Amino acid sequence: MSELSAALAGAVGLYLVVFAVRGLVGIVRAGGEARPLTATADGGVVEVEGTVVDGQRLSSPLQQRPAAFWHVRVVRVRRSPTHPFLRREVDVDQPSAAPITIRTADGPVLVDVAAARMQSGLDVVARDQASTARELVLDGRSQQLRPQAFGSRVVSEGVLVPGDQVWVRGVLQRRGGETWLTAAPDGVVGINTAGHAGRRAGAGAISVIAGLIGLGLLGVSAAALLG
Repeated sequence: MSELSAALAGAVGLYLVVFAVRGLVGIVRAGGEARPLTATADGGVVEVEGTVVDGQRLSSPLQQRPAAFWHVRVVRVRRSPTHPFLRREVDVDQPSAAPITIRTADGPVLVDVAAARMQSGLDVVARDQASTARELVLDGRSQQLRPQAFGSRVVSEGVLVPGDQVWVRGVLQRRGGETWLTAAPDGVVGINTAGHAGRRAGAGAISVIAGLIGLGLLGVSAAALLG
């Protein structure tokens, strides 16, 4: 193996290892600590499973779907002529303002929607070039998305209705006899829809495989360069 090939293999291996580590860290952060609420003190980070049972009757702003809760995210995918990789930047990350209640095995839990973000269950409703201006109207307020020279823009919306099964991660707080989930250390109350556990396991397997391949390539590269 030539030195150039060995160096290239090492670079790819290092990228895969970094990808795997970031993926596993993200899974751990999203996982929370699944334990009974009754065994958790105020201020503890928990992940609870439950069913959406209450919320104001809303209409989602992009698809006009009935909703107890909605979440709109706009991501700009930028390809710079001076950078080899895509860059993803969040332009809009807005939830609805009306509170929602989740029924769990330990009783009802209220979700602090000001910090709530759906981490799965978002549907892409529009995809266009970032070089074009775009207007969104959310909660009666207009938001202007500024055009960018490169890349594309992806607009997604997630909707929850009564009866939806969800996993919610946040900091446990008890207020006046009510149980709340508020923003976790990462700044959000994470909401995942049905199928979350299977997707998380699949993402973990992909991260582990990528890490093993990366370590193998690093080993081959080191042996070729030092041999």
